[in-house]
Amino acid sequence: MADFVGISKQAAPAVIALENRTIEAAIRDLASRGADLVLIDTPPHSQPIINMAAASADAALLVTGPYPEDLEQVGVAAAILQALRIPSAIILNKTPPKAAALSLARAALTAFKMPICPVALTQLVSHPYASAEGMSAQEREPDSKGAAELAEVWAWIKSSILVSSDTKILVP
Repeated sequence: MADFVGISKQAAPAVIALENRTIEAAIRDLASRGADLVLIDTPPHSQPIINMAAASADAALLVTGPYPEDLEQVGVAAAILQALRIPSAIILNKTPPKAAALSLARAALTAFKMPICPVALTQLVSHPYASAEGMSAQEREPDSKGAAELAEVWAWIKSSILVSSDTKILVP
């Protein structure tokens, strides 16, 4: 099942479930509500939904952890996106601070020949606590390291991945 986040100029993004609609219908629904950006979040291992979502996406972000069991999940989605020629990039998430795992992960991910975000999101306490309160680290702790990292990642996404103001991004 895919979840969609429609980001608009309103304070909070709309989050909707696919339910019995097609992905295209869900995107049209979000657009009618004024969404400027749609993120499609899919499980990393469910090939049918990734195929359907990729067909509707303008770009894709593969978000993965730095450990071998995380990196194993990247291959299926990367192959689908490359076959469909969807502009894609990889973001490392929940990384340990100053650990060899990050360097090893970056080296392993070069095999997919996709851009890798130069900023990795560190495993910080601010993220799960903010999430539990329905917020991002930027909202909960605006001056925190987590907030700064998210701002850097978003700036990189905007300069590297977004192709227009009405981009639909797949996040398998």
